[in-house]
Amino acid sequence: ENLEHSNYACTDSILHWPDASQKFDLIISTPPYGIRLPNQYRENALEFRSFDQFLIEKGVESVNSNGKLITLLPQSILYSAMFYSQVLRKNLVEHDLIETIISLPAGLLLNSGVSLVILVLNKAKKIPGKVKFIDAKNFVIASSIREKVLDDHLLSRFIQNDMDDENVIRLVDTKQIRANDYNLSLPRYFRKQIEGVKLGDILELIRGRRSNLPETGKFIRIRDLKNDKIDFKLDISNVEETGLRRPSTYILSESC
Repeated sequence: ENLEHSNYACTDSILHWPDASQKFDLIISTPPYGIRLPNQYRENALEFRSFDQFLIEKGVESVNSNGKLITLLPQSILYSAMFYSQVLRKNLVEHDLIETIISLPAGLLLNSGVSLVILVLNKAKKIPGKVKFIDAKNFVIASSIREKVLDDHLLSRFIQNDMDDENVIRLVDTKQIRANDYNLSLPRYFRKQIEGVKLGDILELIRGRRSNLPETGKFIRIRDLKNDKIDFKLDISNVEETGLRRPSTYILSESC
């Protein structure tokens, strides 16, 4: 490329964000984590609550129709209950802008112990309607107790070669994300699929009551229960009576 047409600027990105006529192929940024915009930016960014919200929304506006926005953020952006975070996640999912979410463990930064996420937004996704979740903890090398290093070359090769490992990568339909109320926390999408029936569908929960307890009675503890799959009924005649005035004691008056 012709470097004569390059324009380098060292300035405040928020106060001097490019105007709407300027579009970019790629924007890369690491905003201050979870910090609200100070008053000095209110005139330029009145509608934004935090640095990361400003970067994501203005960044999406400033990339061209084939452009990407790549940013490093705290993982809380994926599941925060803050209203503006919920709205932001919903907008990104519904406009099908999220291409990849890479989860990084805590301890990679010397000045912060928070868990991180690399968020890749793409206006021209290769697989529309899908979000790629990557758990990158296995790509982290612990050189010492306090120092961890990301093997970014190995991670990059893994992503570029479209390797298939369900312990590392999951391709999730936006319908599933919508069903999870736009929560993008990785553990939600890395749960192992287990066949079976929910206990709530075949069992009835008997709560018992905690009021008006008698002075004495048969007090059943977990260690009194039987672990025999065939002969599983408890013979309460073998349980001695004891005082019942203790916290977290429930009285059961029916068979369970």
